[in-house]
Amino acid sequence: MTTILNYLYNLHVALSQLANVLIGGDPDESLSGRIGKSLAAGGWAARVPWPALLRRHWLAAIETDEGGNSARGRRERV
Repeated sequence: MTTILNYLYNLHVALSQLANVLIGGDPDESLSGRIGKSLAAGGWAARVPWPALLRRHWLAAIETDEGGNSARGRRERV
């Protein structure tokens, strides 16, 4: 059973990262982390009245070492 749960978790992470890439984000950053960064920075996500449970999840998902390899970041560095 643990193998199946690990597989499903890994699939969830992969799909979250794919969704982030499809909207121009870093391939190694999850969608949750990207939304969390928007919340923390006062961006678009901070202006939406999200349930507290989601806000806590997204803020906990922030990885400060991810996000620098987004499509937008590449264009800005070139």
